[in-house]
Amino acid sequence: MDPAPQFQSIDQVPLSLIAVEQPLVLLLENGPGFSTLIVTHVGSEPDDGSITLEDCTQIRIESNGHHQIRRFARVSVIFDKELEVWMASPDQFDSVFSQPSADPYAVVQMSRSKAIELGCSINEMNFDKIFEILRTSFASKPRFYSPSPTVLQAPENYATARDKLPQSQRFL
Repeated sequence: MDPAPQFQSIDQVPLSLIAVEQPLVLLLENGPGFSTLIVTHVGSEPDDGSITLEDCTQIRIESNGHHQIRRFARVSVIFDKELEVWMASPDQFDSVFSQPSADPYAVVQMSRSKAIELGCSINEMNFDKIFEILRTSFASKPRFYSPSPTVLQAPENYATARDKLPQSQRFL
């Protein structure tokens, strides 16, 4: 087995994590669904204070058993000073991910071995294993913890600011 990372270009939902040894993972939502963005590149920061994430894979796991894997070329993460919330919005969409946050979005950098394990779990569509890997990765962050294998506890204001946005706002 060649330990060197394999690089490939894709246009559809990935079969594995690609072109990255240590991806960043941003936690978008932690209840009632669990949603993360796996990011292979952070673009240069525009002057408006937003951050551009490139080559993103969203993993969304819902308690009702529904699961999604979606790809986005770019996602902008911004802080709206008026509403005092963090939001993530894919380029080419006039909508935001479903749970804006009063607290900044949490980000972890995965080890190469965890990234490989996560990639294999995504290939196998093993959402229990995907959740386990991501849950334990975020549980190690300050103010996060996991009291059981099925729960990740986040800070009180984390990804709970949807009601601060106008009712006309479209959500993904």
